[in-house]
Amino acid sequence: MSFKYLYYPSISLPNDNWLKKMLLYSEKIASIVPYDLINKKDYIIQQLEENNEYEMLSPERFFSESTNKNLFEEEVINLLSSKQFQLKMNRTVRTSEVYSSKFSHVIEEFFQQNGLDRIKGDKWYEIPKIVSDCYLGILAKHMAIDKSYIPATNYVTQERLIYGLKSKEDRKKVGELRLLNCLPVPTSDVSINEIISFKKERKEELLRFKSILRDYTTRVSQTETNYELEEVIQEFKEDIELNILLISRLLKEKKILFKFDSLKSLINLKDPVLFTLVGNIYSNLKELSPLVGTTVGGMIGLGCSYINYRYSINNEINNSPYSYVFHSGAMSKKGKFHKIFSTN
Repeated sequence: MSFKYLYYPSISLPNDNWLKKMLLYSEKIASIVPYDLINKKDYIIQQLEENNEYEMLSPERFFSESTNKNLFEEEVINLLSSKQFQLKMNRTVRTSEVYSSKFSHVIEEFFQQNGLDRIKGDKWYEIPKIVSDCYLGILAKHMAIDKSYIPATNYVTQERLIYGLKSKEDRKKVGELRLLNCLPVPTSDVSINEIISFKKERKEELLRFKSILRDYTTRVSQTETNYELEEVIQEFKEDIELNILLISRLLKEKKILFKFDSLKSLINLKDPVLFTLVGNIYSNLKELSPLVGTTVGGMIGLGCSYINYRYSINNEINNSPYSYVFHSGAMSKKGKFHKIFSTN
């Protein structure tokens, strides 16, 4: 599992809670930056770059060197030409601006032939927002594959546009891991420098935490029996709870304000039928208290989700999830997960 994240859809990183929580657990964060805009870095990117926490990925280099370029273009054209997408596009009037070098020549010609873009200013194209959202998400996915990153976004709608189920015929079952209201993350009041300093000081503990997630997702993806799956999640529950409490304590010692938030990832499955048989598993994590003193009953969840099979092609990166999406606690209210067993 990679802990390097390629942010989309914009060049700039969001200066909000999403970035603070992503930064704490990441190895590196990247965004897609055209050559012409390399020197136009904002303060946040400069801070991260100076501390080796950020990397710029060039779309021009991807188009000229990547062996995935043709697959990328095929996926974009197939999606934008589909009847389902055309119906969605006809219902939207919002537009977005995208820099011209984020388009390959093939895609640029396709857009022009279908009247999807118009030049606005110097080297910027104005296109329907739903088109730009989908296009930039697919671009991020394929560029992430090339660079062993995980495409990541702070917008649930962005994830659904790219990975969401379009029809029953296209669907593919994937595993879904959720850490619900139990992931300690810095609040918006915490500075980027404070988080970077904490990462350097507590590198070993954070590596241990990520190692647990890496091992767990790999083992879950390879399980073949109901018993094996329940055994893995029980072991994970015990191990992750100790490490969550440890990180929480270390954050308190450094007087870094934090809260408990949620994480979701999609996982490749060796045996999708098994997940159909066992349904969904939740395991309680109790007595997790943030700095403010309130008690949160966190959970780890394992269940199923469906994505369009076309978007899973060539998308396995060393058994990594397809994508990581950090959510607020409200995420736990969605879906049809039910509890099979719990531990205190």
